Amino acid sequence: MEIEGFAPSLPSPGAEWVRLKGLLRVPVALIMDSPVYVLPLRKGASVLIPLPGNEKGNTGKLEDVVASDDRPMGMLYFKDFTWTRKDGKKTFSVTVCLDVDTPFYLDEFQLLDEKGKLLSAGMDSYSSSGNDNSIIWETALEFSVAKEMENIGIRLRYRGEPEHVSVPVDVKLGMGGEIRKEPEKREERRNG
Repeated sequence: MEIEGFAPSLPSPGAEWVRLKGLLRVPVALIMDSPVYVLPLRKGASVLIPLPGNEKGNTGKLEDVVASDDRPMGMLYFKDFTWTRKDGKKTFSVTVCLDVDTPFYLDEFQLLDEKGKLLSAGMDSYSSSGNDNSIIWETALEFSVAKEMENIGIRLRYRGEPEHVSVPVDVKLGMGGEIRKEPEKREERRNG
């Protein structure tokens, strides 16, 4: 973790170190898994999904066609895919995308076979379009399978709602970083 901050004034010219003491409020979030969404293996296959982690205040059921509130949704789809032969094995390459218009923090896509076994996982890149809330998450995945499949499962790994945790801090900092008490000097003080 890297933290940046600003001091109201510079230390005196002769200072050899600075002490940082207090409480830092750090946002933390759990990594969670969505349900598995099944898509047919063809370019352009898509499904509109409720964005996980946004259940607060939702009174409708996920199965309802019309929910009683404005639950955030995302479009999950295949941008591209191909079957090839590599070293005598059938290899499948796919570009998986998720378009969202609300804050959502995707960690990775996971692809699963028809039995629920993990085939591939990854998050190479994402691109943003429009404003900060309009995001397209995109990743290219490749894996080998014993036979061609008609459908594939997709699970999203995402960060849950962040919570702030207070962390106590008491450190001395010099030009080279943190200054720690040297063990031999502590021993000398106890014996002296």
